[in-house]
Amino acid sequence: RAPADQRSRWLEVRGSNIIYSQRLTNTSNAELDMDKATPLLQQGALQNVCGTPSIKVLVDMGATVRYAYADRDGAPTVDIDVPSGFCP
Repeated sequence: RAPADQRSRWLEVRGSNIIYSQRLTNTSNAELDMDKATPLLQQGALQNVCGTPSIKVLVDMGATVRYAYADRDGAPTVDIDVPSGFCP
């Protein structure tokens, strides 16, 4: 199961890249089982991007969406990219 956690979120745009930075405010990297968490976070990112028409159109037009996760201390956890043209 994905970490059930409060999340702080930031949005940044760099060229054709949209970066959603999310901090898992109640969890440290040491507490995460990344073998289980990463696929669930990937699934959520893909569902969000491909299932949200206003974001999907940007990916269809060449944007890449990155979800950059960090733990409660700000240490990088995992980056998940949804590249241009990925959504059906």
